Amino acid sequence: MEEARAWFVEAALRYAALWEAGQPISLDTFVAREPAETRAELRAFLEFNLTLGELDAPAVLTPEQEARADHVIALARGAAGRAASELSHRSCYGFPYPPRARSGAGPAGVPA
Repeated sequence: MEEARAWFVEAALRYAALWEAGQPISLDTFVAREPAETRAELRAFLEFNLTLGELDAPAVLTPEQEARADHVIALARGAAGRAASELSHRSCYGFPYPPRARSGAGPAGVPA
């Protein structure tokens, strides 16, 4: 997915470079030169970015920043996993399921 995003950003930078070089080209003409399977999504991507302004070059992280980002992502994934696990122990109404009966007994709180 990251590779696809990088390709779209690269295409947008190529489009901007044409304009900056004094070679204005319509969005339709530019998109028509790209692979057919990406045209619709590329056009939407370019329109979105043109509406919001110029694209910035991707940020280059230092090794320390990359390590910190990886750590934060791992923490977020862990928190999401714990939240999903907690939700799986609740009924569709948001209440915890009643405790399970012990073997040989009836439902929780009810003698066998």
